[in-house]
Amino acid sequence: MKAFIKLPQIEQKLLVVKGCIESVCSGISAEIGLESFPREIVLPQKSILTIKGWIINDLEGCIFNSVFFYLNGDLFTVKKQSRQDVASVYGEQYIESGFVLHMTLPDLDIGEYMLKIVGVSTDGKYFAANDSVKLIIVDKSYSSRPPFSDAFDKCKALKIHPQDFLFIHHVRTMGIDDAMNEYINDGYDSAIKLKTICEEIFTNCSRLSLLEFACGYGRVTRHIDKNYFEITSSDIHNDALLFIKDNFNVKTIISTIDPDDFRVDNCFDVVFALSFFSHVPDKTFGKWIQALYRCLNPGGVLIFTTHGNISNENYIHIPVSDNGYAFINTSEQFDLCIDDYGTAISEYSYVSKICEEYISTLPNKWIEGYWWSHQDLYVIRKKQEG
Repeated sequence: MKAFIKLPQIEQKLLVVKGCIESVCSGISAEIGLESFPREIVLPQKSILTIKGWIINDLEGCIFNSVFFYLNGDLFTVKKQSRQDVASVYGEQYIESGFVLHMTLPDLDIGEYMLKIVGVSTDGKYFAANDSVKLIIVDKSYSSRPPFSDAFDKCKALKIHPQDFLFIHHVRTMGIDDAMNEYINDGYDSAIKLKTICEEIFTNCSRLSLLEFACGYGRVTRHIDKNYFEITSSDIHNDALLFIKDNFNVKTIISTIDPDDFRVDNCFDVVFALSFFSHVPDKTFGKWIQALYRCLNPGGVLIFTTHGNISNENYIHIPVSDNGYAFINTSEQFDLCIDDYGTAISEYSYVSKICEEYISTLPNKWIEGYWWSHQDLYVIRKKQEG
């Protein structure tokens, strides 16, 4: 998939955008609340897609003469519409703030794509864009799959929380039964990988204390070997911690939005953060490395993964800055602020510099594409005292 086309940088200023997508029609439809854009849209392949809504800016006297959609690297012109309802609230200058996009989706493979709505001012000096909307393309049988509510009994039997964000994401893209298999099997594979990494490092230890950070609803937790690890799990969602404590009998610690606020009573031999740093913005990336490194015993290891070059080339497709980092405001965790938890690309050059700056050491191990054949693995060992 091609990268997004960049708008010409001709003294342009990014504006705060107000607006909404009011409806998405393609055999399935959704009503989206005012003053918001949806986080994601799910559509079958080769849909005839209609999206309508409105978009304005926060700069007085700046009118969007043109509105475009960026999808899969291609540019689509949007038909403007009169919107008296918007003008009555925000001013008559916004009478032409409405838009309608009607198109047949290009031949997109099943997967995730980023859709952006961009407004360009009459003089070309200003533009505004909504946060990227995740467009999920599924196979044509999606609409005939059983509703998610029919799977509650199966979820209960397998100890899958029905509000697990990752599981819901799998359900939307592959159906309930395949989602359950993927969720359970992948969690098992990740637990085996974790133990294998630790066995290679700690050759003479019979049992290790483990902090499983950003554990979610226990996709990996349930499979971790309790004879080898003494597990403490941590997450930002209190419901998730209650669920895994009740179902998997592990100790828990509530996480925090601000890494400076995260504290533990006891340190650990291993801190494991699977696919957490693949969502962390630059403003807190180093601070979270520092906070988790602080939780280690001397000689302990921090194990984490990131989206690197392979993830970006195969799945995410966003331009990366010269420092090896990129971030977009989109995530399957729809209850978290996307400024704090989005989608990040972190190449080795960026991660190594962050580690040197915040914890005065470099990664001991980096394996590109180790996890799920695309996320990069990092292992950092804390020095022994003395």
